[in-house]
Amino acid sequence: MIILFIILFCVAVYGIKFASFHKDYMTPSSTNAIKGIFAVLILYSHMRGYLTLSDACTGHTYVRVLKYLGQTMTTMYLFYSGYGLMESVRTKPGYGKNFFRKRILKILLHFDIAVLMYIILQFLLGWQFDGMTYLASLVGWESVGNSNWFIFEILALYMFFYIGLWIKRSLDISMGGGVLATTIVLCIVLWVFLYKVKGQTWWIDNIFTFPLGMGYSMIKDKVEMWMKCDKIYYPVFISMTVVLVVWRHVYGVDMLGVCTCLFALWAVMLTMKVKLDNRVLQWLGTVSFSVYILQRIPMILLTAFGINSNIALFVSITIPSAFLLAYLYTGFLKKVDSKLFV
Repeated sequence: MIILFIILFCVAVYGIKFASFHKDYMTPSSTNAIKGIFAVLILYSHMRGYLTLSDACTGHTYVRVLKYLGQTMTTMYLFYSGYGLMESVRTKPGYGKNFFRKRILKILLHFDIAVLMYIILQFLLGWQFDGMTYLASLVGWESVGNSNWFIFEILALYMFFYIGLWIKRSLDISMGGGVLATTIVLCIVLWVFLYKVKGQTWWIDNIFTFPLGMGYSMIKDKVEMWMKCDKIYYPVFISMTVVLVVWRHVYGVDMLGVCTCLFALWAVMLTMKVKLDNRVLQWLGTVSFSVYILQRIPMILLTAFGINSNIALFVSITIPSAFLLAYLYTGFLKKVDSKLFV
C-alpha cells in the first residue's frame, strides 16, 4: 500500500517550481493543484474502511500516515472557499445578488444527484434506510453510504456567508468586515450545535478554516509584503512548522480546530515558495468535488462482490474508477448548470 504514496509523490514533484516568491500562489491553477493532492489522499483514506490491512510494515505505515494527516486533508478546501468568496466580495461590486441560487442551490443539486445514485445503488444491493435518513441525507446530515459531513458543512458555511452578505447590503456596509464577523459568529453557533448533537471530531474541527480563509483575503497584501523578505519568512515558517508538529503530537487534530487552522496557514506559506505546476494535479483539483462525492460507489460495489478481500485488485479498480466517475459526473454537471444556472 505504501506504493500509493510513492506514486502520488512522483506525480506531485513533476514540474515543481521553486522561487523566492510565487505571486500566483492563490490563483486557481495553484490552489487546484493543492486540492488535487488532497483529493487523492482522501480517496486513499476512505479505502481503508473497506480493506483489512495486515500489520506488515507497508500496511501499518499507510494507516499511520493517513491517521496523522487526519482532517487536515479537507482543510484547504474550506480555506480556499472562504478566501475565494471574500475576494469576490472585495473586488466585485454587487457580488452576491444571485449567490443563493448560483452557489448554494447549485452545490445542493450537485450533491443530491449523487445521493440519488447512492440510494439506487443501495436499493439494488438490498440495503434500505428509514424515511428520515433519506430526507436528512439530502443535506448531508445523514449518509446512505456516501461521504456527507463535508457537504453539510459547506452548505452551512455558504449559508452563513450569504446571511453576512444580506446584513452587509441591509446596513450599506462597503467593507467585507461585516460579512466576516457574521460568518465567525454563526460558525461559533454551528460549532456548539454540532459538538452537542454529533460529537465526533471530524464534524467540527475544520469549521473555522473557512472564516480564516476569508480573513486572509482581507490581510493578504500586508502578509505578502512581509513574507517577501526571507529574513522574516524563514523564521516565521520554521516556527509555524514546529508549533504545528508539536500541537499535532500533543493534542492531535483537536475539536477547536487549532491544528487545522495552523495547517492551512502553513500550507499557504509553503506555496509562496513552492509551486506544484502540474496539469494532472490541476485537473484533479477541478474534479475534486466529484471525486469526494462519488468515490465510495466503486468501493461499495467491489465490497458487495467480495473483491475487497484482494487488496491489490480492489485498489487497482477503485482508483481509476473513481477518477473516471468524477470526470463523467463533472461533465454532466456542467451541462446541467448551463441549463439551470446561467
